[in-house]
Amino acid sequence: MGPGEFIRMHLLGQPGQRDYIGGMFRAYKQHLVAGGVNHVSCRGSFGSVIWMLKETEALRFDGAEAVAFGGAPPAALPPEYQVASPAPRHYYSLVDPEHPAFDHPRATWQAQRGLPVAPPKPRVPRVRVPRVRVPRVGAPSPAEVVARPAPPRRLTAVERLLAEGRPFRERIEQLRLDPDPEELEQLERDQLDWFDRVLDAAERATGADLTVLVALGERLEAAAAGFETARTALTAHQQAVIADQPAIATRRMAEYLAALDVIETCCP
Repeated sequence: MGPGEFIRMHLLGQPGQRDYIGGMFRAYKQHLVAGGVNHVSCRGSFGSVIWMLKETEALRFDGAEAVAFGGAPPAALPPEYQVASPAPRHYYSLVDPEHPAFDHPRATWQAQRGLPVAPPKPRVPRVRVPRVRVPRVGAPSPAEVVARPAPPRRLTAVERLLAEGRPFRERIEQLRLDPDPEELEQLERDQLDWFDRVLDAAERATGADLTVLVALGERLEAAAAGFETARTALTAHQQAVIADQPAIATRRMAEYLAALDVIETCCP
């Protein structure tokens, strides 16, 4: 339905068969949107259709809304001056609902002015051809494409430092099965070196990294006392074994294992 046909149908349903341009234009937009048309013409184009219908005497100007100036009551203007008045609403009403201008507003107006009228173009419905994607020759199908695995995430400096302390648990477990004073002493030296690196990193760290390193440093400081206890208990155990004192050797071995438990709890 074109704008001229819609204007005729719209005014036939209005009281007094009259309405203002803004009301007709809003109704026309709602009609198009409800029909699935998203690109709606502007009000200027719609107003030109109203003007051509008025010029062909299919519509007539039916007055303007009265306007108050400076707080005074609305002035009653003659109809010949109301067309140019600054009223927000100019009303138009039907003259002849069967006028041919409603079917072809521009062609009727051009014919009345003696202008050449182009024959109407036939409306051919647009056929949307679905796009078919042709696979390239030799290209693998999407099912054959194997996703490349994501590269492993790089460890932060704090995570690498914590990873250095994980082998200590295996060495402590080995000391439980095979007590060795030299291996215990070597483990103590390695852990002290690691403790120094933790303190150096804590001086440069901030935020959550600093909190983790400070807590680790406190645990390693507590582990130093555990090494002293383990070394003393292991020496006393070996002496009790040589002196053939099984009770003392058993008690010293229990103290040694308890000290290793303390050292292990300080490892990450």
